[in-house]
Amino acid sequence: MLKPCSAGTKRAGLLARHPVTGDPQAGKSVKDTKQKCKNMPIKNYTSKVPANRSIAEIQDAHVKHGATGVLYKYKQGTGRIEALQFLLRIKNQDVAFSLPVHWRKFQRVLELQEVRRWDEEEYVYRVAWRNGRVPPSNG
Repeated sequence: MLKPCSAGTKRAGLLARHPVTGDPQAGKSVKDTKQKCKNMPIKNYTSKVPANRSIAEIQDAHVKHGATGVLYKYKQGTGRIEALQFLLRIKNQDVAFSLPVHWRKFQRVLELQEVRRWDEEEYVYRVAWRNGRVPPSNG
């Protein structure tokens, strides 16, 4: 199995995988992908918006678009929300959806990008939730 660009291998010619999804990026070497990770900061990495505000915005957007129920799933012992679960009525049936936040994966990307605060868990959690919301449309 090929290692993700975050694995630290320096062997030229290996195909890289996306640092978060693990999808192969055909034609790119590990070195090329690492360089790209460093040059392109992740969206909202400077956000100071608290995670609970981003979560509330996500919830409000779901309700605005017809969600009939919302549930917070907490990571046991941390007090952190690890997923938002919601119900949407589709063709007269409630369909459940889950929107997890994979903040540890965001942390790995921030580390690869050499963002100064990558090791601060609250910061990474906040950035991850900020990226989980859909910005309001301008029209």
